[in-house]
Amino acid sequence: MYTAQFTFLTENPLPDEVGLKIDKAAGFENGCLFELIIDCSEDFSGRFYDGLDRMNIGYFFVQKDKILFLQEPVDSKQIETEKYILSHGAIVCQDAELKDNLSEDDQGFHEYIAINGNKREYHSYNTQVETGFYQDFVWEKGKGLVEYRSGFGAQKDEIYLQLITINEDNSATDDFK
Repeated sequence: MYTAQFTFLTENPLPDEVGLKIDKAAGFENGCLFELIIDCSEDFSGRFYDGLDRMNIGYFFVQKDKILFLQEPVDSKQIETEKYILSHGAIVCQDAELKDNLSEDDQGFHEYIAINGNKREYHSYNTQVETGFYQDFVWEKGKGLVEYRSGFGAQKDEIYLQLITINEDNSATDDFK
């Protein structure tokens, strides 16, 4: 379970807590592919953007030493091959920092990974337009995804999740450590 903060303009309030469904989509020689979906069935303005359901965070290819991310929509035929995933996925968790290829003032797509103790923080944002999209994942060893944030400039239509519990018995799953 995660605490949830949504900044969407809606007539009905969105939940303060949500579950995160983690579905194993495929297994490969060098890792497993999982789909992460926020358990929120409400329909509201801003939920769908550019063909994407914002409640579907995306696909994560979990390997022994890193996690790669694929944003939906993904053709199911494409994710049937490890080669496609490795060539199109963005590394969002690893034991080494990843420096942003752009300087802070450069216009474009920024992404980097910061190391903070047992946490690996992936940050991405687009400065090509004033209301550019941003997305952050914070992973903690032994727990998995402990924070998730996405939205647009000035925190428009933001989703912010923070881990409360891992499982009913408060233990990490073996598949997503």
